[in-house]
Amino acid sequence: MSSARVFLRRMMLALVAGTIGISMVFWGLEQAALLRMAEVRGESDGNLPFTVYMTIFFGLLVTFFTVAFALRTWAQHLRENPGTKQMPLWVAILVMAISGALLITALAIHAGWMREQSPVPLEPDLGFILFETLCLTLVLVPLVLIGVRWAPGYKAVPRKR
Repeated sequence: MSSARVFLRRMMLALVAGTIGISMVFWGLEQAALLRMAEVRGESDGNLPFTVYMTIFFGLLVTFFTVAFALRTWAQHLRENPGTKQMPLWVAILVMAISGALLITALAIHAGWMREQSPVPLEPDLGFILFETLCLTLVLVPLVLIGVRWAPGYKAVPRKR
């Protein structure tokens, strides 16, 4: 198998695993927020199941290790192929800023929507979880690209003989 094909498979694996990890975190956070809102209104006892904590914890672990794997893989690719063209910095920052603004706006709108519900739904909305996951993924992908570009530990260092 060619090195380009291996590289693309590794980066696709990182993207899929990272997306799963992020969605696990948002699913757990959304469940916690809904149960808390129901508790405030007296509709629930407010006890979070242990699985919510585990979902958030393992989602954070998967996301952390996936980002580390993506950083290492992208840096290795750049060291092996120094002529690789990269996304302009302003494009990466623009993508991160727009995605971050969309995520913050969606969270604010969703908080208002939750306050209007009577009774509070106890199951998270899958569409909202997927939207949050997409926005955060669009923030993390450019961060990986920028991080490798600027981190001295990931740059190719000429060896002295």
